[in-house]
Amino acid sequence: MLNSATVGICSFRRYIDDSLEYEYFSAGHALIYGYTSKELMADIHLWKSRVHPEDLKNIVLPAHKKLLKHHSCSMEYRFFHKDGSVRWISEDLTARWDEVVDCLVITSAAVDRTARKQAEEALRQSEATKNQILKAIPDLMVWMTIDGVCLDVIDDNPDSAIPRWVAIGKNLYDLLPAEVAQKRKQAVQQALQTGEVQVYEHQFTMRGKTFNEEIRVVVVGTDRVLVIVRDMTDRRSVAS
Repeated sequence: MLNSATVGICSFRRYIDDSLEYEYFSAGHALIYGYTSKELMADIHLWKSRVHPEDLKNIVLPAHKKLLKHHSCSMEYRFFHKDGSVRWISEDLTARWDEVVDCLVITSAAVDRTARKQAEEALRQSEATKNQILKAIPDLMVWMTIDGVCLDVIDDNPDSAIPRWVAIGKNLYDLLPAEVAQKRKQAVQQALQTGEVQVYEHQFTMRGKTFNEEIRVVVVGTDRVLVIVRDMTDRRSVAS
């Protein structure tokens, strides 16, 4: 365990003046930090100098002080690897107070979480891009469960039949006329059975206004669908 290549184990003392004294670095730190245990032991300031300054101030130092009361904590910080790259490091720390020399004896287990962070950031950017694209599309978009419960709505039309704040969390039978809701449910079931986009048009009246819509139902998971609603009312008016 102490020489695991994927986990870096470190034991050190932290004194009341915030100075450090290292006792042990495992071989795993060569992969995580890029520096060998000999390099880290030889220079007491090396590790601290490679932690991102913001994270040293806002995460690492407060975490060490927290150990005085709680004796264990976790932290995640950025570290400048020897190869120049920035790594995200996750550490679990435990501590005990040495009354003889008045210091904390701290043991830490460090793991490189860079790949996970990069994947999370890529997903975040992908989701942000997708949302921006969806917002640019003029159609009403509704995410629904296969049972007809509205999960989310993207709609910039103030004259929509059902406002977003009303729709979310409601079943389509509570939002639409019964025959309209039934037709939508049938389209959802058909989309799930065939895996194909279902397209149909309908007309209905709510609150004294008539809506002509084209509906597209797309399966986006095992338990949900995306319903794309295009308002055809103005086009019908022009055509007539």
